[in-house]
Amino acid sequence: MFTLVLFVGDLFIFAASIFLAVSLRTLDFDVYYCVKNLISFAPLFPLVALSSYIFSFYDIKFLRKSGLKRAAFYLFLINVFIGFAFFYLFSFFLNIYTPKTILLLSFLLYFFLVYCLRKLCVKLRGSGIAIRKNILIIGEGNVFDEIRSEVSKSNEYNILSEKDIYSANID
Repeated sequence: MFTLVLFVGDLFIFAASIFLAVSLRTLDFDVYYCVKNLISFAPLFPLVALSSYIFSFYDIKFLRKSGLKRAAFYLFLINVFIGFAFFYLFSFFLNIYTPKTILLLSFLLYFFLVYCLRKLCVKLRGSGIAIRKNILIIGEGNVFDEIRSEVSKSNEYNILSEKDIYSANID
């Protein structure tokens, strides 16, 4: 579910960043010109999504790590290269122009907004606002305490023990 939310968010951000880039470049909001650019850039989205998947941008465990900014920067560079290569290699066959400035500006906006979306999702997942999974831990002693403390660090789970279940049934 988390991956699907991020993918749909990425798709929306991809379209919005193209509209914003075109509007900033022309200093005017021309729907026809924005849609024309969106259609030209549309074949790039599967490549961008695939590279995001390869870089683990759909994995919550990776998004919590400290190297997210660096990974986002490398992903941005790779996708700009893919975008320029796509337009220079296929512009003749697809009868499209090569919008260098709009491409660069839209990727800058896209990766800034995608990075913000990832940070927001990680905060929501860790805050308890997002849906948490119930986990039942059975046991006692030091091992039980260690497992419980490790699992509780993630804030993704509601931890239940045998005592919690017995007390719920008694009440």
